[in-house]
Formats: sequence, C-alpha cells, structure tokens
Amino acid sequence: MKKSNINNITPEFLESLKKEKERIINPRTGKLGAETAEKIITDLKNLLNFNDPQQAMASVAVLFQQGGTARSCDGNLNTVIFGTTVKLADIRRVLKDNRCVKSERKLARSYATSIKIICEALQIPGNLSSKIIRKYPEMTFTIEEKVWMSDFQSDNEDAPSHIRTLIMDTYKK
Repeated sequence: MKKSNINNITPEFLESLKKEKERIINPRTGKLGAETAEKIITDLKNLLNFNDPQQAMASVAVLFQQGGTARSCDGNLNTVIFGTTVKLADIRRVLKDNRCVKSERKLARSYATSIKIICEALQIPGNLSSKIIRKYPEMTFTIEEKVWMSDFQSDNEDAPSHIRTLIMDTYKK
C-alpha cells in the first residue's frame, strides 16, 4: 500500500477543497457559508409550506430584526406572514437539522443586507434602534437608518459606517 505524503498538497486536492469551502461549517466565522445558508432558507420554506424561498426569507428577516438572533430570545417569538405563523423555534429547528445550532446571528449576517431591504419595505426598525435613540437623543434618524440598527449589522459593509459605529457603541459598558 502506497504511503501518503501529507506535505505534498496536490492541485487536484486544492480544487476539491475550494469546492468544499461553501459547505464547511466553521464555528469561528461570523457568517454561514452561502450553500448552507441557502439550504436553511429552503428547508424553512419546505417546513412552513411557503410557495417561495423569499417568503421564508421574509419571515426570518422579521423575527431577526426584532431580536431573534439573541440567544436569550424565547423560541415563542413569532410573526404571522403570508398567512402562516412562524416561530423563532421553527428557524432554530431548521438550524439544528443543518448542524448549525445557535447560529441565528450567523444566518442573519449571511443575509444582513437582504434583511435590511425586507424590513425597510415593512418599516421595521432594528432591534437596537430604541437603545441607540435613547443613547443619542440629540440625533435624529431616518427610517432607513433605524432599519440598519440591528445587532447583526455591525460588520456589514453595506451598512452606513456611522450606523455601524453606533451599533458597536451599544456593546461598550
């Protein structure tokens, strides 16, 4: 039997590794891989019998925008959208089925800009907007700015830098 030389990384192996990149579930990253995130949305669509994955995405957006990414958030947090009641527990179940337990915030970061677009259309401010408004009473914010004010938007380069700074300030003691 031929002995493998671990120090000889072949170009073929590197190509296979690149293909595997989107499926790797890394506990130290801020986002889920695109393939994993998409599968979670598709699985949620199927679980809730939505007609379209965008409907599932909208339900995720509404719940995450209202604080559903917090570990302490009750799984009974729910919304009724497209005639379907969606609970945070449903999203958590799909995450668990995809080996992504406690990855709500990673999923939110994966779709941060899409969540902002959906919630701006629905006029739902971010879960940190009240805290930021109380902390900076001298400032006024547009609804668009308030929609960006969610805990998972702090690293989103699409978010305005001054809003990302305000989000980060909420984490300081």
